[in-house]
Amino acid sequence: MEITEISVQFRSTIEIKFDNHKSILIDGEWTMTPAFYANISSIKKWKKPFDNVLVTDLEKREIIDKTIKYSRKNGPLPIYFD
Repeated sequence: MEITEISVQFRSTIEIKFDNHKSILIDGEWTMTPAFYANISSIKKWKKPFDNVLVTDLEKREIIDKTIKYSRKNGPLPIYFD
């Protein structure tokens, strides 16, 4: 599972798209740093059509790790999880 894109959906939400055709919305907060602080507890389920599938703990860890790496490499802003 590799990230293909991270985009801003709303002022406090990002969408992360993966090469397996799944995507997920993650809530958080943009700061003046500038950076996005993502809320780990918002990582619960995939977007449609996979919305009936809960994100496993292993997938959650992989999403966090890959998102941090992707944001550092591809910018424009770093993403942190809390």
